[in-house]
Amino acid sequence: MDAAAAAIAIRSGHVRDMFWIAFQDVAAVVDRYAGVSEPRRFEFTAHRGGTIDLVDAQVVGEADRNRCELVDTGPRWALVRNRIAGEGHATPTLERITGHPATSRGLPSMVRLVLRFRSR
Repeated sequence: MDAAAAAIAIRSGHVRDMFWIAFQDVAAVVDRYAGVSEPRRFEFTAHRGGTIDLVDAQVVGEADRNRCELVDTGPRWALVRNRIAGEGHATPTLERITGHPATSRGLPSMVRLVLRFRSR
């Protein structure tokens, strides 16, 4: 991944944060949550902080301050439910919790991506 990050930086002139999670891991999370009611409230977030403890008081408190909650986590990812559909609080919440950059995509987008690339 370092080689890919270096190549992108050379070509674009910008250093970018890169996140890598195996497709089968992303697909497993998406499959577990694809049928939730109000999918627009959910965001899949990639980060560099390891696996986050869902019941840790500091984690719960930070998420609550940001009007969201972590509903599932794994190595370098979290699934976050926002209190209000269409709001996006996952990235800043995970960045504060981990102290590292994070990036998020809505669950509906992740469902479409998994469907598209699973068939290849």
